[in-house]
Amino acid sequence: IGIMKLVGATDRFVRAPFLIEVVFSSALAAVIVAALLLPAVAALDPKLHQFFFGYSMGIAPYFAENWWKIFGAELAGLLLVNVFSTYIAMRRHLRV
Repeated sequence: IGIMKLVGATDRFVRAPFLIEVVFSSALAAVIVAALLLPAVAALDPKLHQFFFGYSMGIAPYFAENWWKIFGAELAGLLLVNVFSTYIAMRRHLRV
């Protein structure tokens, strides 16, 4: 970052590759969590049904019906936290 600034790069030019990387890593993390969460919920739903003496909680059908909403909210939360933290971390190093 320091060398790019000394050469004359603008703050936006320096910050862009890091923010693009954050977007890709957030999307990958959301996909990994969804890939782990959906099978885990499907495996635990019958056991929860048995644990609560036959009361059907309907967790697996809820996740199956609303997985786009859950995935979108998860991705939005990840992006918000990661982009904000990257912006704050880079702000200190861009002051040359």
